[in-house]
Amino acid sequence: MFKLPESTNIKKIIFKNKIFDKYRDELKGKKKEKFDREIGRIIIINEISEKTIKLPKTQEISSIFVIKIELKTRDYTDSNIVLITKLFGQNILYILNFEDEYKLAVYKDKLITSPWNKEDQIDLSLQGLDLLSVWENLIIKVGDIDLEDGKTLEEQIEIDDRRTKLEKLIEQTRKKMGREVQAKRKHELFKEIRKYEEELERYNG
Repeated sequence: MFKLPESTNIKKIIFKNKIFDKYRDELKGKKKEKFDREIGRIIIINEISEKTIKLPKTQEISSIFVIKIELKTRDYTDSNIVLITKLFGQNILYILNFEDEYKLAVYKDKLITSPWNKEDQIDLSLQGLDLLSVWENLIIKVGDIDLEDGKTLEEQIEIDDRRTKLEKLIEQTRKKMGREVQAKRKHELFKEIRKYEEELERYNG
């Protein structure tokens, strides 16, 4: 499936009751109902490890699990996926499935996702000389991350996040300036926009 090696294939269903038992405080009342309403079956479908692909583990990464989550709705809540990550405490690539559409997700300080695609549009061919590089390449693939020269993956994610935040701040501040009637406040907002734009230019080189 998705061009992952057959040697990595497994099938292990994770029952939701296990999650409910583990996170009784976090998942109770409406939160539990929402989780149950959004999340259908949770299945571990691949184990990527030294044993299954004959690539060396590293100090950081000894295995990567691929988990398929069958969603009951296309409009799922990110926090439910993050909670599953906390339960396993592992490096996990998620395949979120709703009807005939699929979305990839990984958690790396935050939830990184791909757009929705059909099954034949997703290629998870493994690349790397060890499990750490395989994991990082999967994150790059999921997030469509363009790794700049000399940057680590963590640095690039941080830079991309800041770029996105600056673009939103510029857009929001322009809207505020458009609504503002006081000339002095308009000028202050214009200076804010220029400050954000200058920082964005530095990131964009």
